Amino acid sequence: YSAPTSNEQQKIHELTKLLDEKQLSCEELLEEKEKLYKKSLKAVLVDLDCLKDQLARVSASAQRYSFQLDQAEELILQKQEAFQDVNATYMELQNMFEIERASSQQLRNKVNGLQEELDVERTQLIERID
Repeated sequence: YSAPTSNEQQKIHELTKLLDEKQLSCEELLEEKEKLYKKSLKAVLVDLDCLKDQLARVSASAQRYSFQLDQAEELILQKQEAFQDVNATYMELQNMFEIERASSQQLRNKVNGLQEELDVERTQLIERID
């Protein structure tokens, strides 16, 4: 084995220096990638927190709207029941009105009949007097 020459030693020194630089460059690159990864991860976590907040707000709104919808449906049912009651009352009043109209017509007919009898009796009485 022969000892390296000064030229070879210089090449070895340069190659070692280049390797050290490359290793340093790789370590710096790795550190930079790690920083970017951490930054990206923080951004994703912030976005996730924002999305959680939005989801909570949307969920709260959905609960409010659901409650309001339930109230509206209950009110509609109450109004329908009230309408049915009013409609039933109207139908009863309509029937009563028809009965009263029929009774009124019967009374009118009876009065007209009595008026005719009275007119006949009056005419007969006038004829007797004359």
